[in-house]
Parts: sequence; structure tokens; C-alpha cells
Amino acid sequence: MKRPLVLFLSIITFSENGIAEPDSVKAKKQFPLVIAVGTHTLSAPWHNKPLTYQFNPSLIVGTEFTHKNWKHFRLAQPVNLGFFQHEFIESGVFLNTDLAFSYRTGFGLHTDISLGAGYLHAFSRREVFELKNGEYEKVTDWGRPTAMFSLAAALGYQFKSNRRLSFSPFIQYRWFAQAPFADPDEIPVATHLLLTVGTKIYFGGK
Repeated sequence: MKRPLVLFLSIITFSENGIAEPDSVKAKKQFPLVIAVGTHTLSAPWHNKPLTYQFNPSLIVGTEFTHKNWKHFRLAQPVNLGFFQHEFIESGVFLNTDLAFSYRTGFGLHTDISLGAGYLHAFSRREVFELKNGEYEKVTDWGRPTAMFSLAAALGYQFKSNRRLSFSPFIQYRWFAQAPFADPDEIPVATHLLLTVGTKIYFGGK
């Protein structure tokens, strides 16, 4: 956790100099650009630490829509397009959406809890063979369709800015289940972890 936390604090320090965003978020900031990078591993929640393994890259790009704003709470719906590549098991491209509940302090710090689902197209990291006419032949791996169900927690900071761009850096821990993982009779479900650091970029300013 040390390296992502250091990167997260660096983003807060150098993104912009400003005070916290007011409690209400302006309507013109409904659709920020969300970009995050991190590491991936297969694991159960809290059982293994992603950074104890070889770095497995992941990238997420998305946006979000605010359904409801209160003084210190917010209900939003992020939509993400993501990619991860495990060292030797599989890589995947996914499209998912969450229902996210946020608590915001008066000075900009916020915590998020998200529950979501989506589509994951998975590719084997090894060569794929099929049995044809009694012999195994190498074939092209076009991937396999699977479903994903996720639970995520995030810590972020919302800056106030009079510029045309403003930033909200965050660090997120996402657990998700993939089904089916392999042969449904052998390994019907696999669990994954994504630890990412990123920022929301708001356009338009005030």
C-alpha cells in the first residue's frame, strides 16, 4: 500500500493549489473524465496484497453521473472501460457500471463505496490448443465472454478551482468475481483484486 499512497498524496499536492469544493457539485460537472492506473491479481478480498506480487498492469477510463446530491452525501453511477493483464493467467477487457455512495467532508476529502456489475472478455495468457482429428492444434484465442460482479472502496479529495479544469484524485480498492472462470464444473468462479490510483477531471470550471 505504501507506493499507491505516496502517489495519491503527490497527486493531491501537485494537481492544483486551492480550497475544498463546496458541498453542492455544479450541474455542469456531471460527467468528469475518470482515468486510473494500477495493479491486478487473482485473490479473495483482503487475503493477498496486490503489491506483493509482480506488477500486473491495469488501466481504467470512464465517467460518472450524479443521481442525487445532499450536503455531505452523494449517490452516483460510474461507467468504466478497463483492461488488466495478469502475469501468466489471463488478461481481460471489461465494461462495468456501479452504484456509488459517497460521504464528503467539509474540506474536500471523500470516501466512496460502490457495488456494480459488468461484462468481462477474458483472454488466456498461454497458448490455446484444440483437439482436432486426434491431435492438438494451436488455435487463435478470441477470448471468452464472462460476467463480473464488483465491490469497491475509495478515498479521494475534491479540489475547488476557478480554472477550466479541476481535479479529484483518488485511490481505489476493487474486488470482483468473474463467472464462469474456466470449466463451470471445475472452477466456476474466480475472484480478482484491482488496486488503482487515478483522478477525475472536471471540465468547464465556474
